[in-house]
Amino acid sequence: MLPQIRFYVGKGTPSAMSRQLTTAVESVEITHNDTGASGIQITFQTGRQGAQDVKDDPIVSDSSLKVFNRVVIQTVASTGGTVLFDGIITHHEYAPSNTPGQSRLTVTGEDASVMMDLEEKTKEHPNQHEGTIATKIIGDYSQYGLTPKVKNPPTIIVPSAQERVPVQHETDLQYLRRMAARYNYHFYINPGDTLFSPQAYWGPPVRSGNPQRALSLDLGRFTNVAWITFQYNGLAPTKVADRVQERTSDKQAPAKQESTTLDTLSKEPGLTSQGSNVRKSFLRAPWGLDNAQTRAQAQAMVDNSVESVVTASGELDVAAYGDVLKARDLVDLRGVGGSYNGTWYVSSVTHSIRNGSHIQRFTLSREGIGGLKEVVRV
Repeated sequence: MLPQIRFYVGKGTPSAMSRQLTTAVESVEITHNDTGASGIQITFQTGRQGAQDVKDDPIVSDSSLKVFNRVVIQTVASTGGTVLFDGIITHHEYAPSNTPGQSRLTVTGEDASVMMDLEEKTKEHPNQHEGTIATKIIGDYSQYGLTPKVKNPPTIIVPSAQERVPVQHETDLQYLRRMAARYNYHFYINPGDTLFSPQAYWGPPVRSGNPQRALSLDLGRFTNVAWITFQYNGLAPTKVADRVQERTSDKQAPAKQESTTLDTLSKEPGLTSQGSNVRKSFLRAPWGLDNAQTRAQAQAMVDNSVESVVTASGELDVAAYGDVLKARDLVDLRGVGGSYNGTWYVSSVTHSIRNGSHIQRFTLSREGIGGLKEVVRV
């Protein structure tokens, strides 16, 4: 029996999965990260049960599992549960077997951003800055329940049609990500807090707010982490020092950034604690920029370089943790010593759900070592 999980499948707003399908689910794996699409794999135990199944395997032929149908998965709790995934079925893999009970159907899907990546377009966006464009593009996919959550870039410049017209020469997803990269912004789709209400986020990484329930190691009955390892990449921090040609004049604009604008999560950020042992790089802009754009894109390079100077990889049991660890948010960590205790950004999580088990693998990141606080939220 799988842990308390509900499945919804079908076209448009999906319906509860049939009992036949639900009882056939063998395992579920869900992945969320802050740089790409969320993904899912559901493995069904299949097979023909009798004369009524002569024509086809009833699981394989079930119309609710058709490619490009929607699939939503929710945990069940007294508080209403947590939506783990909301997306689109994109792939089937069927493996029939000569051995009874060993046939399998694996259904793979991605979040709704996959629908933004089906059609390459040449499209103009006159008199609009990136935040406006992002909101408009996301709005074109409202049929998937998407609610846009767009943060305007730090530098808002609305180019006149006489000066410059932003032109898209790729899919909507590629264009959203390319615009986001200019400011070290992320674009991803969260499954949402309520059913059938995924949220499309375009903005900076979320490194402020209340952390989730603490991850604990080697703390007796409070331990909820099975294992964890840490890596420090001293080659990641980067400063930018350059001059670029302005778009509207014959002058060169300075592009020098040596500090980050990200919310600090550590006592010893690599960018400052490594002294002179920090990479220096140029800003290679695709077009002439004015002063504000130059500074913003140089800043994005610095911020991107320090996001994951220190990373942690680990595993927890959801039953021991008492909650679901969410990606793209903060979490406190304790029990691993002063260098690595403290608050972290959750870069990715992978749910592995099987008979009686719900395990999460996770990746954490921050810009340096040493926690900023002695007490964490339990």
